[in-house]
Amino acid sequence: MPKIVDREQKKREIVSKALDVFSQSGFQEANLGQIASRCGCSRTSLYNYFKNKEEIYYFALDSVLSKIEADSKLIMASNYLSIDDKIKGVTKAVLQDIAQNYKSTGLMVDFWFQIKNGNLKVKEKVQDYNTSLQDIFKSLLDEGKHEGFFKPIDSSAISLTLLSLIQSFIVSSVLTEMNFVDAGMSSVTLFLNSLRK
Repeated sequence: MPKIVDREQKKREIVSKALDVFSQSGFQEANLGQIASRCGCSRTSLYNYFKNKEEIYYFALDSVLSKIEADSKLIMASNYLSIDDKIKGVTKAVLQDIAQNYKSTGLMVDFWFQIKNGNLKVKEKVQDYNTSLQDIFKSLLDEGKHEGFFKPIDSSAISLTLLSLIQSFIVSSVLTEMNFVDAGMSSVTLFLNSLRK
């Protein structure tokens, strides 16, 4: 009897191992042979799931960004959290998901390198994600302003500032060995405190 394989689960397993390879070799230097070896299968088997390493990379990026967006929307929809806690929760979800999914600072550098070198597909995905996250922050800030939690603020400018603050800690993690989740959370907490009435 043939073995039944959960196709989506197998793709996630391949991506997880591929991220290890990308982290060690860099995206440009990594090849399907290395990924297949890490997965314990043949290159031919990989072709049953992905056309090439680019498709694996994009699937990984989509998975990470989709998870962050879903986590953020779930936190945003909670009726049990204050506006302040929702913003902190979204921030923490973003930072933790990135910390867990980008297994080394080398992979993070490679990711930014892809954008810098004009990989339009990666750039477009990240821009769409940034717009979505900024909209989530703006909505929460507007709600907090409406409820009297925050001073009168420009929600668009503050949401962009929050997004930039988060991104700065992610980029800084490439240059230092700091725990960017804790550092980012401390800074966002201080920033939100300055907005309170």
